[in-house]
Amino acid sequence: MQWAVAQYTMMVVASAAAFIGGWIGLKDFDPQWLGLLLLTLAIIGTLLGLFAVVAGGTRLVVVAMLILLAPSTVIHPVFGLAPIAASLIAGLKPTRASRARSRA
Repeated sequence: MQWAVAQYTMMVVASAAAFIGGWIGLKDFDPQWLGLLLLTLAIIGTLLGLFAVVAGGTRLVVVAMLILLAPSTVIHPVFGLAPIAASLIAGLKPTRASRARSRA
């Protein structure tokens, strides 16, 4: 349960960073289509990531985070760490032994 909450929280943080980056790109970039592309990537990555979190697919979360990496890095390179952290958390699925210990 804690794993899903952590994964969902990082998904929300990464999506927020991607949407802010897409919005900045849409307002500030000279070729308007580049900002629109970033905003589109933010929407696609968010929808795919939320579907992956609900469905429990670790690989889909990693793909969604890679999609969200470009728009979120527009703000500042540090914001690019949010999708990377979410990808790492997605890979930290609890093992059978750790679930048994938590139930005891």
